[in-house]
Amino acid sequence: MERLGRACRACVDHARLQTSEARFTELVSTVPEVIFEGRIDSDDRLVFEFISARATEVIGLDDQTLLSNPSALIERLDADEEWALRRTLAGARITHEAFEHVVRLNHDELAERWLLIAGNPREQASGLRWSGLIQDVTARQRLLASEREIARLQLSALLGAVGDAVVGADASGRITHWNRGAERMLGYPASAVLGHSLTMIMPERMRSAHERGMAHHIATGKTRVLGRPVELPALHAAGHEVEVELVTGRYNQIRLHFAHSGWPLVGDRKYGKFKQDPFRFPRVALHARRLEFAHPRSGAPLVVEAPLPEDLALLRERVFSVPLKAPRKRREQPPPS
Repeated sequence: MERLGRACRACVDHARLQTSEARFTELVSTVPEVIFEGRIDSDDRLVFEFISARATEVIGLDDQTLLSNPSALIERLDADEEWALRRTLAGARITHEAFEHVVRLNHDELAERWLLIAGNPREQASGLRWSGLIQDVTARQRLLASEREIARLQLSALLGAVGDAVVGADASGRITHWNRGAERMLGYPASAVLGHSLTMIMPERMRSAHERGMAHHIATGKTRVLGRPVELPALHAAGHEVEVELVTGRYNQIRLHFAHSGWPLVGDRKYGKFKQDPFRFPRVALHARRLEFAHPRSGAPLVVEAPLPEDLALLRERVFSVPLKAPRKRREQPPPS
């Protein structure tokens, strides 16, 4: 009798499971995103154990292909995109934390298609599994790209109007920006220098020192010339040297300007003196109350206001309630007897 009861309960549970699976499949089919469940293997690939049929429309691969071939999605990425995705998945596999990553598919039929892949971990008896979605974010990425291009054009126009020479470079030392002031000063047109190393505008005797300094800066984040004017020779296109005053650096943060002026922001752990801060505020005490700027497309004036957050309001009360220390009074010595 007991064995029969267990068998009956198993049949009921199986029927409920089939009903639940049917309802789940029906629900998933109405969602515009691709729903998946799977694991991250030792090769840092997302191995799908379930994926909705919407994959054919969003990814360009049917669900059976993705279920049977763990490399199917990766094969549609170029080398850089594959490396970035594997790095994200490796981090999620090691930390057991949620992940979110945007990839660009490299396929002729899916030109400029961008996918958002997001997953959340879930412990099961068989091990850690990931449930998540894959969403087509091509329109969003195109909008971001157009906004970045508008910002780049605005910056180029601004720097082009500056009389001084403005030269920009990436982390590898390749020239990324060259304004008209640089053309007038050093004689090179922008087309001749963009994409080339900064060493081309340096005398040969200084190039090795520059390369060592760049390598040291990339490795340690430290440099002796960042944010300080330095006089040195530059190489003109005609072959002669020009004495220039070089001001280089990334000192574009307000809190860094304050720190170098001797007034670090409260709560600034990176540039301030947090251990000597009597308030030990848990974040940088910086707030933008009001911003005014022109819309990048329409040119219409925009005003954005934000009230002071509660934690900053409490900090302000604490700051102004601290009394100033009065100077110590000198103890009067008794007159000699």
